[in-house]
Amino acid sequence: MSSVEVSGQTTVRLAPVFAIGLSFFVGNLDATVVNVATTQVGADLGASTAQVAWIVNGFVLAVAGLLLLAGDLAGRLGARRIYVCGIVLFALASLLAGIATDPSLLISARVMQGFGAALFQPAGLVLLAACYPEAGVRQRMIGLWAAMGAAAAALGPMIGGFVVAGLGWRWIFWVNLPIGLVAVWMSLRVLPAVPGRIARVPLLGHGLFALAVSGAAVALMEGPEQGWTAPLPLAGIAAAVVGLVVFVWWQRVSGAEVYPLRVLRNTQFSLANVVGVFMNVGLFGGVFLVSIVLQQAMGSGPLIAGLQLLPMMAVFVVGNLAFSRLGKVLSARQAIIMGTGAAAVAVAILALVSLGGVSYPWLAVCLAVAHLGLGIASPAMTAAMLNSVDSRDTGLAGAVLNVNRQMGSLVGVAVAAALLSTMASPAAAVPVMFGLSVIGYASAALAGFLLQNTVRSREK
Repeated sequence: MSSVEVSGQTTVRLAPVFAIGLSFFVGNLDATVVNVATTQVGADLGASTAQVAWIVNGFVLAVAGLLLLAGDLAGRLGARRIYVCGIVLFALASLLAGIATDPSLLISARVMQGFGAALFQPAGLVLLAACYPEAGVRQRMIGLWAAMGAAAAALGPMIGGFVVAGLGWRWIFWVNLPIGLVAVWMSLRVLPAVPGRIARVPLLGHGLFALAVSGAAVALMEGPEQGWTAPLPLAGIAAAVVGLVVFVWWQRVSGAEVYPLRVLRNTQFSLANVVGVFMNVGLFGGVFLVSIVLQQAMGSGPLIAGLQLLPMMAVFVVGNLAFSRLGKVLSARQAIIMGTGAAAVAVAILALVSLGGVSYPWLAVCLAVAHLGLGIASPAMTAAMLNSVDSRDTGLAGAVLNVNRQMGSLVGVAVAAALLSTMASPAAAVPVMFGLSVIGYASAALAGFLLQNTVRSREK
């Protein structure tokens, strides 16, 4: 299907959202399939435990550190140009990752993949807004775009398990190549060449912001395992504090627009970010904990655990598609309140039930309901963010939103890891983690309640 009829009158092309969604799909797929291959990679390349961890973390760190610069580049140099460059870089890095002969080369390739993903993420949102300027249509297309990413995240562990078992771990990177080629070809054919505002890029400011974000990411990734007073987490905390303080000072005195005050003071944009952060804290912390519980407390192997997680994760796709269908009658604000509210209630029930012990049926049912709600709320949150800013700030706004969501994800995993290290057993940590998740989802619902239904008129 190349187009869809909206409201019985307007025909909307689906090719642009599919071209943009391909990058979201391959980025999410790569971020999840690697987790199931770490044992095989470590054994084949003779990697240490720390090196195996950085094969996963290097990608996350690169994405988080480069996002704001990537959003700025999309606005200054043209969104399609940056988008295609990001996909090409990601595909080349995937090729290098698949032929890596030692851990250092693989880690370097993973960092390079992260740089590519950081380039195409905010640029993709700029192109999505440009292709679908009418708010109602854009909301529906965001739902379809989100569904492609959610499908990759849900199916990633299972796909990774089958690929590693049947073809070997190198193919989890090589499968990105044909998808990347199709995405580039489609992008050049169907996406508009959105003009940029050619201007000097304030690299010093972006470097300071990247230092702050990367330092915080390193601390959150390494603190739970090494201890917060170990050298690497302490260095990360110091880098985050120094980078942020110097960045704020530099932006005041330089007059450069790395994080413009008009965006910083935009209450609606800030509320959309609050929704994203609290959703990711609860979601990623909960999924990380459940994956450990399934394997350590319930005795499931990695592949069986992946299959057990599948119904809890696949409902995201249903929620995304539901938002796409309901976008005509449900505002972004209403969808956020409904989705995060349902998640809070479902997870509260799970937290109470798990006080008496954890069972898979309760985990599956309660988390499926919660994730269905989050699947509705997530694209609504993206729509609310796009609705809150002018078109000139779409790339920057998308980058900031993704940085904050990445940080929320890392905080959630860090909280879950801390609970696992301090509680008597993984099962004992379940009611505490999901009790905290209830607070997070309720906070997201409150932020959604404070959002306005109005849509900012976009500059052409």
